[in-house]
Amino acid sequence: MLQTVMRAASALISLYMIVIFIRIVITWFRGATYGKAMDVLASITDPYLNFFRRFTFLRIGNIDFSPVVAIIALSVLSNIFTTIGFAGHVTVGLVLAMVISALASAAGFFLVIFLALAGMRLVAMTMNANTASRFWIIIDQILEPITYRFAQTLNRGRPTSYRHALLLFAAVLVVILILGKVALGALVGVLARLPF
Repeated sequence: MLQTVMRAASALISLYMIVIFIRIVITWFRGATYGKAMDVLASITDPYLNFFRRFTFLRIGNIDFSPVVAIIALSVLSNIFTTIGFAGHVTVGLVLAMVISALASAAGFFLVIFLALAGMRLVAMTMNANTASRFWIIIDQILEPITYRFAQTLNRGRPTSYRHALLLFAAVLVVILILGKVALGALVGVLARLPF
């Protein structure tokens, strides 16, 4: 009976994640009116999303990462319910492995985004692209504070150029992504095998 309930709960959470994803995508199209359907969708999803929106550290500049964290939390819960639903039990080690894996996936997602932005910006600099456009201004608003702070830490406070800061930032992100994947695999494997 418990296994059936857990499988049903996992399916409902997966369905709710799809509804939240639809709500998030709709917010990308400002100015469009969707009528009563949008009101119903907002009433179903906004209370949950608003819980995560109150954490200001999830907002970097104009980008709000709280919906990503909200979906990750549901994903971990769904995985736990699925594991209980099929195995009949779950261990603390397995829960820790799932939580750490989900957090690492989210961190990896953000690192890849920042790596892609830094790579695009470096290519634009190399090609002498018009960096006065709104697109590059937004990219610089996201990257400059992080890359300069990062480069100053590595260079022990010595001034550096934006290009050099971007190169350092991108290189370290690549190393973190590679080493992090190896370390994560080992850690998750050990945790998942814990008997308790």
